[in-house]
Amino acid sequence: MGKEIPATYKVYKFIRKLMCKDKAVSSVISTLLLLSMSIVLFASLSYIVFTEFSPSPQTPCFDAIATLEGENLIITHRGGESIDTDAEIIVRIGNVSVSGAIEDYLDSAAAENGLWDVGEKITLNVGHASNEKIDVMIVDMRSNKLVLKVDMERD
Repeated sequence: MGKEIPATYKVYKFIRKLMCKDKAVSSVISTLLLLSMSIVLFASLSYIVFTEFSPSPQTPCFDAIATLEGENLIITHRGGESIDTDAEIIVRIGNVSVSGAIEDYLDSAAAENGLWDVGEKITLNVGHASNEKIDVMIVDMRSNKLVLKVDMERD
């Protein structure tokens, strides 16, 4: 029998052969890895910067009070910012829902300037909704956000 070569020597020789063949691969992989990390970092930073500093319409802040007088629901602007008259008002009485622009429910003198200002009133005819829940929502169309939600019940 011939001289036996230990198994560790064969493994060592195999690993050395692999290392010699693939010397250039490690520099290519490291370059690609650094390039991909740079791209991901730049993309993340640009997303954060551009979304943080992009102008977005602000939701108007105001105070209002709603009262029921007979068959009319009256919403009075009590203070804060003026609301555009193109804002949508949604009224739900029980299962019946009605919607429209604020300018449809303001008197013509108040709607002339295109804003629902302090002291002006929106008048909605809700009819005889005996013991039915009345929900009123106002959505600002510029910011597409809910600016007022009123839940009322008739006695």
